[in-house]
Amino acid sequence: VLSVGLAPGLTNLLVSHLQSQFDQLHQTDIYILLGLGEPHGAAAARWTVQNLNATYTVRENGQPRQVTSFGEQRVAHFPAALGQRSVYRFNIADQHVLTRTFGLNSVSTWITFDPVAVTKMMAFMRRTRLSALLRYKWVEELVVRSSTAIQYGTETFAIQVTAQGMQAANSQTQTAAIVGKGQGRTTGLVTAPTVTHLLTHELSAGVFHSEQLLEPAPFIKKLTLNGITFYENSGS
Repeated sequence: VLSVGLAPGLTNLLVSHLQSQFDQLHQTDIYILLGLGEPHGAAAARWTVQNLNATYTVRENGQPRQVTSFGEQRVAHFPAALGQRSVYRFNIADQHVLTRTFGLNSVSTWITFDPVAVTKMMAFMRRTRLSALLRYKWVEELVVRSSTAIQYGTETFAIQVTAQGMQAANSQTQTAAIVGKGQGRTTGLVTAPTVTHLLTHELSAGVFHSEQLLEPAPFIKKLTLNGITFYENSGS
């Protein structure tokens, strides 16, 4: 079973929740805010560093398009006190998975960090091509060690999905978001019900993602009982 973390994982389940409110879901944009105040392992830091220079393919309007991490910027409006943040394209697996599991025409994932200074530094490195230095192993290792030795920022995270599609012959946009603290703990809240499902249901052989096993509505309700806040709004 794959997609049992924050992204992919929570992101997939939010898309699944929103899909149920459309006759046809065409496009989703996934916005991720990660607080760096929580301890992170070297593997997570190394993955982030290695993907800063990534070139990858997304699906837009049903067609493949080649993009780069931190190559495009937009503004996202997160719930409550998190407010407006600059977010950047990033090579996270959910955008690749969701085009297959939901058959969407367009899926893109965007990321930002808390503190904001880290996001600005990464954008600056990418824009000035200083990030090319990360291809040297000793530079990569220095950055990884530095980022894991010091925790700064908050432990808050936010996952927000904006979906566009058709409902009753009208174009519609809906947004759903989850805000909480403790990425490691929340990953456990995704993993536990997934494991329970595997133990209590007979499944055919194959590879599954969390949104193919869990019903989003009861799952989200359980999250809210564990200190996670759920937001939702819609517009035409």
